[in-house]
Parts: sequence; structure tokens; C-alpha cells
Amino acid sequence: MTPRYSPSVGILNESSILIMGGHDGVSNLSDAWIFNSKTRKGVVAVEDGPLSFISRSNTINAEPGIVQALVRDESFVVHMVRFTHRTKKVEVIQTLGAEID
Repeated sequence: MTPRYSPSVGILNESSILIMGGHDGVSNLSDAWIFNSKTRKGVVAVEDGPLSFISRSNTINAEPGIVQALVRDESFVVHMVRFTHRTKKVEVIQTLGAEID
């Protein structure tokens, strides 16, 4: 997993943590990883998602295995994204508009 800051992080189940997006010091990232806290290993869930972004807020668990987050793309547009563990898919639920300071 590429070192990053400002990713979206959420709990998928009792041993799996989702880490998606973030910034690697050069650009925003569009991947998603699942870290297993028991084995202490990460596996890529999404190599190249539909949006490169950073997270500036908390994530929510909409239901077991589904994590949603407000994120910001490189053009400072805010989106609601959702990761579904069953399908290993990141999708943009809604584009909310330009970030406000």
C-alpha cells in the first residue's frame, strides 16, 4: 500500500479496516485497501476507483460491509462515495459541489 495522508478509513467488520483514497505527497489516490487486523496484512480491493480524492471528514458505516464518506477531489469538489465490501467497488453516490472554506 502506498503511504498516504487524509484517506477515508472505516470499519468493515470485526477484523477488516477499509483505507481508501488519500494523498501520497504528489497527487490524490483512487485505490482502496482492506487491512486485516488479525493477520496484519493489507490487500488491494480496488486498484483504480472512479475518483481520486482526500477525506476531510468522518466515514460512516451505512450497514455491515458498506462504508460511506464525504471526500474532496483535486478540483476541490465534494462528493459522497460508497465502498461495498461484497462487490469490492467504490462508487460516487452524489456530487455535492465546490468546497466552502
